[in-house]
Amino acid sequence: MLSMKTFLISFNKFFNILFFRIFGVKNIGALPGCDGYRKLVKFDTERGRYLDYSILEEIRLLKEQKKKPTRDMLEKRDEIIIESYNKGMSYKEMAKLFSLTDRGIRNIAKKYNLKIRNGNEQYCINKNFFKSWTNEMAWVLGMVITDGHLSANTSPSFSISQKDIKILLKIRCLFESNHPLREPTKTTTSTILTIGSKEMVEDLKKLGLTPRKSLVIKFPDVPKEYLPHFIRGVIDGDGWVKKEGSVMNITSGSKDFAESLMKIFIGWGLNSEIRTQVTKKGTIIYRVWVIGYYSVWKLSTIIYENCGDLFVVSKREKMEKHHERISRVYDKLIKLKDFREIKYYLMYNT
Repeated sequence: MLSMKTFLISFNKFFNILFFRIFGVKNIGALPGCDGYRKLVKFDTERGRYLDYSILEEIRLLKEQKKKPTRDMLEKRDEIIIESYNKGMSYKEMAKLFSLTDRGIRNIAKKYNLKIRNGNEQYCINKNFFKSWTNEMAWVLGMVITDGHLSANTSPSFSISQKDIKILLKIRCLFESNHPLREPTKTTTSTILTIGSKEMVEDLKKLGLTPRKSLVIKFPDVPKEYLPHFIRGVIDGDGWVKKEGSVMNITSGSKDFAESLMKIFIGWGLNSEIRTQVTKKGTIIYRVWVIGYYSVWKLSTIIYENCGDLFVVSKREKMEKHHERISRVYDKLIKLKDFREIKYYLMYNT
């Protein structure tokens, strides 16, 4: 007598195959537990062609029963894998959909004399992005220096992490890229954009970035006209603004970077200082502060000029919270010449 488990597996197999044969591949996503197949069908549909994906379900059901699929079934599966491979589907995505390892996909590609591609060849990217200075390049560089990570091993890459996914989407758009975003996990709270490009990594090295940069990063030689955009990127990456808009600070593990940043702020007429903090591991952390409503507001007038939509909204809103009041007072003060008039105005208008 058949056990209930065996009966359910057999019935499920019969029902699924019947469903495929009658309704066709377009309805494959309606089956329970077929999210992966639905994704595969969508991938193929965008290119205007359908294949018979029912063989994938048949193979899956055989594996559940610890039975081996026939050679004919595997050849049909390989046909789908080849089609997906030629259309640019990633190794990782195919491995998940076809219940194979990354090496298994590569072996099939080798078996049918397909070009073994680099993992990054499926993605497009403007590799010249960091070669010349622009407002956009300066902003992204500030983000990479503060919130980025550089890997220069056998597979050179760099990544940027952000809690605000909209920022990464803007950066990806500037890169003219279709690289995927890695969503937060149980152990991380940020979304990550990783770009695998040896050429871009080399360009970032020329600009002063290095692996494990946090404690040794030097302030890059940024042209004066792009400095506000670079500083905006630094603040968007590692800056913190108090809710009331009274103070702003940037945290860095590099003394050189922190001191250079403070000199720029002072040069812009801002009230700025550096405060240090020692971590439990004995590492010195440097916090560059901009202190006072006026200084924070003045900083915002500098870094948000001609910035388009390239900024973290919440930080800009905090920095510009008292924009109207400070602007009104500032416009009045520059017209007053007598100290007593200035004192009287500040007493009753601030």
